[in-house]
Amino acid sequence: MKKVAIYARVSTEHQTSSSLETQIKACKEYCARHGWIVADVYQERDSGGKVERQEFQKMIAKALNGAYDVIVVEKFDRFFRDDIEDRRYTRMLEEKGVLVVSALEGIDTTSASGKLLRWILSDINWFQREYMKEEQMRKTKEAARQGYWLGGIPPLGYKVVEVRDGERKRKKLEIDPETVPVVQRIFELFADGYSYRSIVKIMNKEFPFRQWKESTIYDIVHNPKYLGIYTWNVPRRKLVKTEAGVVAEGVIPPIITGQLAEKVKERLSRKKASIYVKKHTWLLSGVIYCGLCGNRMEGCSHPRVPTYRCRHGEHEESVQISKQYVETYVITYIKRFLDGLDIEEVYRHFVEYYSIQLLANEEAQRHFREQLEEIERKEKRLVEAIMAGIDLETLREEAERLKKEKEEIQKKIQEASKPPSFEEVKRLYESLKVKLNNTADEELLRNVIKQLVKEVKVFPGRVVFVDLR
Repeated sequence: MKKVAIYARVSTEHQTSSSLETQIKACKEYCARHGWIVADVYQERDSGGKVERQEFQKMIAKALNGAYDVIVVEKFDRFFRDDIEDRRYTRMLEEKGVLVVSALEGIDTTSASGKLLRWILSDINWFQREYMKEEQMRKTKEAARQGYWLGGIPPLGYKVVEVRDGERKRKKLEIDPETVPVVQRIFELFADGYSYRSIVKIMNKEFPFRQWKESTIYDIVHNPKYLGIYTWNVPRRKLVKTEAGVVAEGVIPPIITGQLAEKVKERLSRKKASIYVKKHTWLLSGVIYCGLCGNRMEGCSHPRVPTYRCRHGEHEESVQISKQYVETYVITYIKRFLDGLDIEEVYRHFVEYYSIQLLANEEAQRHFREQLEEIERKEKRLVEAIMAGIDLETLREEAERLKKEKEEIQKKIQEASKPPSFEEVKRLYESLKVKLNNTADEELLRNVIKQLVKEVKVFPGRVVFVDLR
């Protein structure tokens, strides 16, 4: 008889504790149907993209030491949302004879076709997660363009006030009449040519409510918000629009205006920019290897030609390659691979997968409908309590909790009833191709490469081999 560990996870504190209970219940019922013994139950609130989850690592350690034959999760995305780490841990467990199975998705992970279906599902989960992150970023950037305060301590001279945006409350910056004279004094001294050190001495005498430092003065005079320019996710020393950041004028009230603003801008433009070594984003970090000795290659930030180099091998020939050349080669290789895929053939895999899952989906829907009926009974008792005269305020929190549970289960019923449409799969596929063409966002490119590339081998003479996952 197999010994089982059950693992349940929710991502945030905002998800209800009953979600954990629902997962555990589904897993226990699955084990009972198969005659398996539940040895331990692990549950935690943490992101599925993180490796260092305390309960998860405790479970993995015991599993690798032979404590369990099977790890059961409600759905595979409870185990891991990062598809690369998912495959790494799953293979590590399989080498020790431990299987990871889903109570509701019904995939036979002991067969080759079952493993393939699981990895396809894992990739879809990754694509959906990336799409949700992009959508959240889009909404955040739009809020920043309208000048809404997105968190943190407001700059000296401002205070945060609540404003109405339709039905929701947001926050905006407003000039603080108590501290604005302090900021104006700093800018007056700066415009008159005083050094940072001189301004610090004067401010410590005139405004001794805090200990002034040169770094504080520098940050204030270089903060564009005082000139009415709202920035979000933009390096202060490089006040330019980027794909990830926002620079918006006229959406917050300026403290420094008129002639004083012009004098400040003139002095800032006269000051020589400090010389910094450009920080590169190494797109192939962690996946590029020396073809001669097999060791990982490292990025070398040469001022003129950044390169990847092998610093480990004892071979006579030097193995190094231009960063731009090898990264362009790998991106082009991936593009050609994706262009050669038959998206209709890929979608047929999903149709086959969901036809296999039909029975499991029906079982999942029946399980969810039972939960939905239980919630509706609780809602009915709640209405009866209100009719009986119990204080509405005391029941508000319970009503809100039941509403969230109901919405979550209705969503699960919908997910279990139909596969992703061809348009959804095609949209995710096209989204990946668009990301590969967005060469301006190097961080995004690095994440895409991490998902698709197993390793890149470099040999002398700029010979490159790419191995996809």
